[in-house]
Amino acid sequence: MMEWIYTPADALQWADFSGDDNPIHFDGTLSGSAQRMANSVHGMRALLDVKQALANAWITDSDSDWLYFSARMLEPLRYHQQSRLMIEGKKDRLNGQLVDVTTTKPCISARLQKSTRAQWQTEEALTGHLQRDQLDAGITHCPALDFNGVWQWAFLDAVLFRELLSSNVIAATLRTAYPELQHCSLSALFRQLVVVQTHHETRFHPRIINTAQFFSLDWHIPPALLVGDARTGVVCQLTIAAADQDGPLMSSVVTLKTLPGKESHD
Repeated sequence: MMEWIYTPADALQWADFSGDDNPIHFDGTLSGSAQRMANSVHGMRALLDVKQALANAWITDSDSDWLYFSARMLEPLRYHQQSRLMIEGKKDRLNGQLVDVTTTKPCISARLQKSTRAQWQTEEALTGHLQRDQLDAGITHCPALDFNGVWQWAFLDAVLFRELLSSNVIAATLRTAYPELQHCSLSALFRQLVVVQTHHETRFHPRIINTAQFFSLDWHIPPALLVGDARTGVVCQLTIAAADQDGPLMSSVVTLKTLPGKESHD
C-alpha cells in the first residue's frame, strides 16, 4: 500500500514537462461539464507513481516477455485529498487501484502483465527522431519533476506522451469533429472543449526495464481513430511507438474524450 497527496504544484510540474496546460487542472472557476474535473491533478502525473509502484512489485522468472501496462481514469484526483494505492495479484499479473481515501471512490485502476510484442507500422505515420540530449531535455528543463529512480519504461512512456502532445496530431484530429475550431492550436482547443483522458496503455520490451539508457530513438504516430460527434462528444484514440537500433521498444495508446456542454470561460 502506498499513499500520496497531490497539489497544484504537481500539476504545474507535469505541465512544464509535458506541455499539457489543460485548464481543467488549473482553473477553479470552470463551469458546465468542466466543473466536475476542476481542481484535479493530471492523470498522467498520477500514473507516474502508479507505474513505479507496480514495477517495484513486479517479479518475473523471464526477461524475454514483453510487458503490458494499462490504466483507466475513473474519477478526478482532487488536490489536497489523500489517495491510496492497493496492489494485488500474482507474479505475472499485478492489479492496482488508486482510491480517494475520503470518498472511497476508485480514481485509477491499473494492471501490469506479460504481453505480446508491440507492432511497428510506419505506413501513413508521422515520424520523428530523438537524440539522448532531447530525451533528457525535459528533465533538465523541469528539475522539480524528479525522474531519478524512475523505471526506464515509465520515463520513456512520459517522453512519448510529451512528443504526442507537441505534435499536431491531437489538435488536427479533434478539429475534424469541430469545424468551427479549424484554426485552433491544442492549447486553444483545451480552452474551448472539455478534453479528458480516459485510458492509457503501454507495451514495452523487457530490455528497457534494466538498461541504463538508450542513446537515440525513432518514433512514429499512425493516424488516430475518432468516433462520435460534436454534439455528444468524441472519443479519440492515438498511438505513438518508439524503436532504437535494436528494434521496437514501446508502443503507447492514449484515449481522450470530449465532454458535451462546456460553458466558455475565456
